[in-house]
Amino acid sequence: MALLLVAANRAASQHVIGTVRDSAAGQPVGAAVVWLTDSLGRMLARSIGMPSGRYELPRGTAAARLHVIHIGFRPVDIALSKNLDDSVINVRMGGIPAILDLVQTSSTRVCPGDAENGGALALWEQVRAALLASVVGRQVTRPRLQLLSFLRDYEPIQNRIIHQKSESKQVVADRSYSAARPAWQLASEGYMEEETNGERTFFAPDEEVLLDRSFAETHCLRVVAGTDKHQGDIGLGFDPVRSAKRDTMVDVSGVLWVDRSRWALREIQFDYTGLERAAKKSGGEILFETMPNGTPMIQRWSIFSTAISIEQQSTADHLPHRLPPRPDRSDVYTLGYREQGGVVAEIVWPDSSRWHSDLPRIVGIVLDPKGEPFPGARVWMFNRPDTVVTNDDGIFKLPYVFPGVYTVFASDSALASEGVSRVVPTAVSLVGMALSGDRRIQLRMYPRADVFRLMCPAKTYAPGTGVVTGHVVDESGAPIRSPRIDIESKQFIVAGDTMTRSVTAAAEADENGKFSVCGAALNQPLTIRATKDGNSAGVMIKRWGDDFVPVRIVVKPPIAPPHLPPE
Repeated sequence: MALLLVAANRAASQHVIGTVRDSAAGQPVGAAVVWLTDSLGRMLARSIGMPSGRYELPRGTAAARLHVIHIGFRPVDIALSKNLDDSVINVRMGGIPAILDLVQTSSTRVCPGDAENGGALALWEQVRAALLASVVGRQVTRPRLQLLSFLRDYEPIQNRIIHQKSESKQVVADRSYSAARPAWQLASEGYMEEETNGERTFFAPDEEVLLDRSFAETHCLRVVAGTDKHQGDIGLGFDPVRSAKRDTMVDVSGVLWVDRSRWALREIQFDYTGLERAAKKSGGEILFETMPNGTPMIQRWSIFSTAISIEQQSTADHLPHRLPPRPDRSDVYTLGYREQGGVVAEIVWPDSSRWHSDLPRIVGIVLDPKGEPFPGARVWMFNRPDTVVTNDDGIFKLPYVFPGVYTVFASDSALASEGVSRVVPTAVSLVGMALSGDRRIQLRMYPRADVFRLMCPAKTYAPGTGVVTGHVVDESGAPIRSPRIDIESKQFIVAGDTMTRSVTAAAEADENGKFSVCGAALNQPLTIRATKDGNSAGVMIKRWGDDFVPVRIVVKPPIAPPHLPPE
């Protein structure tokens, strides 16, 4: 038993390591996808090579073959020896310049089941190698992304923007972040979902969708010559297969562009098929960027769709009738357009290496009232959720944003929690800046006493007293409209001997349940009670650790007594 355990542990610790190089120049081939399979071709482990070409895979007893692929090179398939000692396998990959002539002269449309094995399929295998590098690289390195998403609505006449919004979020890119449906569902149900009220949701393919077997089984491939902005590129066109089972389905038709000079993914352009003629402008694009480690990643994407209205025709029998196929509908009118998508603004890998897009951002320094750096200050922008904290030198860097004009605020942590700024709101324009430019600003804090004088009604605040801001909400967290606020405190008075007496006051919070208490004695406890429709709740500040205290009062309805059956 001891010998068996030792053998098992030894086998589990074995690895296949090596370096991938170009057989012609001997240069390292970074971001090659490497994987191990057993004798039946089942994948056991996979990874992606480093920029230096080095790779490493855990090797089990069942590992039989090593596979290596990279766009622009011939695939490599190597049989492993049965020796379980650490294996060092250096791989030489041969380039495929001959494919350039092949794909330029071949324009045959290849559909599922065709016997033709020309340029389209050769180019498809190269594209698949790059797509797989994107998927595996994301799974292995697990970078953290800052994503900026946007939504814009346009009117149909002059295409003016009538509504737009954007948001930023941080995600770990260990899986797809663009396709909202799995590949099998897109293949079986299409790239559009239509609700009974006419609302439509459009979907786009990403790397995992394109790699899935179902995509190749439902689309024909062709080679497209690059022109205009794609001059010198190679295009792999794809169109839906013609099938009676899919003639009512909304699918995608487009071109996947490859930069021929450096064998890199560039862009996917696509249109939606099977829509009404009034909606023929609907489509999208997905842009790739090759990262410093050599892996391609989706960097931008957008979907442009047409909002339509279908005029229902009345019939003699006044009974509902099935609408004709979408391309044959004539009583369709354009209501407007919608564009939604996103941009990867910044990528940070676990080893702290970074990449950022050509978007601008705001950076700067926060100074205290004496002009010294203010560490730990909170800095934020109006109507955006992003908040950053200054470092020990008072330096801050806000996230990358779309070009525009932004208002910047800063405060200490306590006041920032209530949205109270200790600096003058500063408008910063990020329009017309150089690519990847940082706009640098300086923010100077005002003393808290100056801020409190602005927050409080006239003559209710004096230096050395406390300020309370409060929110009155119900059990769900929704604000309670205009509740009554009762305040009670103690005050020292001199009448012979020093005594204390209760000081009370009452007021009404605003329509959002917000209120403030100014001029409270810092050496006395303070009780605050909120009342609405006969229900009340309160809080007590026993000791003042700071001259500013935010509170939240939750007013709950009384618990009903249990219902007792009559005697």
